[in-house]
Amino acid sequence: MGLYAGEGGHGKSMSTLELAGAVTAGRCAFGLNYPDPPRGKVLLVSCEDDWESTIIPRLAALGADLTKVLRVSGVRMKADGRTMDFHLGHFRELNALLMADPEIRLVVIDPAGAYIGRAGVNENKDADLRAILGPLSESANRSGATVLLVKHLNKSAGVSAVQRVSGSVGYINAVRFAYIITPDLDDQDCKLVIPIKANVLPARGTGLAYRMVALSADDSRRLLLRQWPDLTPEELAVLSKQLFRQEWETGGVEVDPNEVTRNDHRKPKGKTAEQAADWIASLFTEEHVAYPSALIMEAGREAGYGRDSCYRAREILKDRIGLRASNVGNCRGAWHWGLGSPALWLIRDSLPSSSCQEVKEVKEVRKSGSGGDFLTS
Repeated sequence: MGLYAGEGGHGKSMSTLELAGAVTAGRCAFGLNYPDPPRGKVLLVSCEDDWESTIIPRLAALGADLTKVLRVSGVRMKADGRTMDFHLGHFRELNALLMADPEIRLVVIDPAGAYIGRAGVNENKDADLRAILGPLSESANRSGATVLLVKHLNKSAGVSAVQRVSGSVGYINAVRFAYIITPDLDDQDCKLVIPIKANVLPARGTGLAYRMVALSADDSRRLLLRQWPDLTPEELAVLSKQLFRQEWETGGVEVDPNEVTRNDHRKPKGKTAEQAADWIASLFTEEHVAYPSALIMEAGREAGYGRDSCYRAREILKDRIGLRASNVGNCRGAWHWGLGSPALWLIRDSLPSSSCQEVKEVKEVRKSGSGGDFLTS
């Protein structure tokens, strides 16, 4: 059993849908590569997002096999045949379902607090909470399904990452792993997924970073009509606004979760997006050339450009020089930035010497202790 905790917005719900889509399709999640990715059904228990207009379209955009997505609509009581709203007090019924259908590999409960409260349990009392989460954990162990609880963060400032999870600490104690999803202090558009408890991982695990990218109007329309060809123009317009994908950064991030989740400070920003746009544009001197986004980000960081500035610069250069991002074709699943059609991209694993020289000069300035405000990060 595991837990995701995060601030409001698309981030944590999209992360759970990304994982759900990966399980139904039998692919790796979160931009990672690992052997034998599990494949099976996913049971979604959610009351925050609308099923038809948000959850299902987003799963379709993430490449999920929708035939393997199950929704909890209620619990039918045998005595009188009535259907009751599901809550986590119905752990026996949930266990029976998981044991009867071994294809269910993932259960997502979003948000967990809502389904705890419906059971008449005070989630702030550790003993009461454990009385619910204990049987739920046993069901996961018996069935082999992963149960993922989703929690909000509280507004406390200056406390540890574990203390930012709303409700009793019993949530953390009951699970085998817990991740916190929070904005990067240097780049509020970049979200970090950081382990705060991991019984099955190394003591100090590496986190991941991603950002939300809205699908273009054309891509949204094609995807929706492929799934639901009878949609009206009005329905297409509404549903298109719900479609996002996550762009995961290559490699992990080493971040102290206790630092990044504190609300009482922010680090100063780096150079502006316009400055970053000029620098990135200087990299693309060849037609159809493309570079790994991770390589650009690393060089940009060394040159004083934050991730936020680089991504905003990419949007500026989309119209200016036709810069785009893709992970298809020659990219082989890794995100690259390039000019023109990705099918024609010439992949380069190193940046032009002029840009490397700029990074080298910045390093020398930092080493000597001189420089201006553009070196802050």
